[in-house]
Amino acid sequence: ITPAANQKETLNDLRINYAGLYDGLLTIETEYTSQAKYTQFSFINNILAVQEVMKAIRTRCPKTRYSFISGDDLKKYQEDVQAVINKYTGNFKSCTLEYIGTPATEANKIFYAALKVQFKDFVQTEYFKVYALA
Repeated sequence: ITPAANQKETLNDLRINYAGLYDGLLTIETEYTSQAKYTQFSFINNILAVQEVMKAIRTRCPKTRYSFISGDDLKKYQEDVQAVINKYTGNFKSCTLEYIGTPATEANKIFYAALKVQFKDFVQTEYFKVYALA
């Protein structure tokens, strides 16, 4: 922030990420996405909610890969992934897993799916007025 311009405000208006130094520590102050317009992925709480689900899936799935050995085990593997997702459905308006694999991915034992989420209408910004009474 300079006398001529508030650069932080300009960067915010342009949705450009920036960092600042606080006590010698570089701190990222914004976490915008590459979306040109405001979307649900423009807000960090939604990004973190999806990342939390993906981390849980990636933690659990390697442990259950042994169950993805025969052709009939694809359904069991899908159920294992869905069980992880079910723990986080309360964070979303809806959260579903759609298997989009092909016979080729199945033959190569590749689990190919899409996680589809619809976000709740969370409050995106908070403004507080603070009054000091003497």
